[in-house]
Amino acid sequence: MDILKIHTDSVLCVGDLHGNFKDISYFIKTYNIQNSTIIFCGDFGIGFYKPDYYKQEFSRITKECKKRNVYVLAVRGNHDDVQEFNGNTYKKGKYIKTLRDYTIVQFYGLDDIEEKAEVFNAIVIGGAISIDRTYRLARTERRALEYMHYHFCPFEEAYRKCQQEYWLGEEPFFDKDKLDEIKSSGIKIDAVCTHTCPHFCIPYTKDGIRGWLLEDSKLEADIDHERQTMSNIYHRLLEDEHPISKWCYGHYHFHNTEKIDNVTFHLLDMDRNGKMDFVEIKNFSKDESTISWYWWSIKPSGFLWKKSKWPIFKIITISFIWIWPISCKKN
Repeated sequence: MDILKIHTDSVLCVGDLHGNFKDISYFIKTYNIQNSTIIFCGDFGIGFYKPDYYKQEFSRITKECKKRNVYVLAVRGNHDDVQEFNGNTYKKGKYIKTLRDYTIVQFYGLDDIEEKAEVFNAIVIGGAISIDRTYRLARTERRALEYMHYHFCPFEEAYRKCQQEYWLGEEPFFDKDKLDEIKSSGIKIDAVCTHTCPHFCIPYTKDGIRGWLLEDSKLEADIDHERQTMSNIYHRLLEDEHPISKWCYGHYHFHNTEKIDNVTFHLLDMDRNGKMDFVEIKNFSKDESTISWYWWSIKPSGFLWKKSKWPIFKIITISFIWIWPISCKKN
């Protein structure tokens, strides 16, 4: 069983990043985040480029994280190389980690050095079906053909060495052995962080992907199986009497919050040019007052900001968007 222990003041969950790593530092600086842990709920964006690219990006982000004592954890999405989430990649890094499916992250208060006080357990389970997999597979095959032409090698070798856009095994899986092990350990799960969600959560329909369904004859069945897998995980966790209060997920690129069976499901929107959707699922400095956020970090480079000749517009923008949360409520 994979267990990661972190001492922190606050735990935040964020939507899909899609490889916009520069926005992590911007996000941390904008909200002056310190002594916190940030969990990206899938589609972190690892695997599209060579390893040296990510080492360089993460080295820059690590400097900011180290200065502010911020940990960045990534859950596997369908826009991530499965092998980068095998538990070994970035294992040595303290501040940025990719997590293997069914890893339990145990959060303790920053000052709880002896780990005798409250512990907050979150389980991460990644994976989802790519609706555009036929398109991404075709692009990868074209790159393999070009690589084969220029390097005079077999197609299989070219496909393995060329730049990838799609990885087999992207779907989530129900791991009975892992769940049995968690039950036997006596660990109780408080929160779940995934990329997709159970079938009874939003979105309920496939209206927005009809075009992709026409191109991929197996897509609808695979998506149904994906959602049912997450439902099976949910019901198993309830059967094992885990006190789950929050479930965070991304993947669908819009925001929603709903409460089902005393569990609050947070669907988090994707990163949009520095605008991040996030929710705080635990704050050790507050007693039962975890706050739900829906803040947008907006850069002062937008069209209205540049073109506006009215000082009042800029005053309202700063005070309303940068200072006050759009939604701030107690659960």
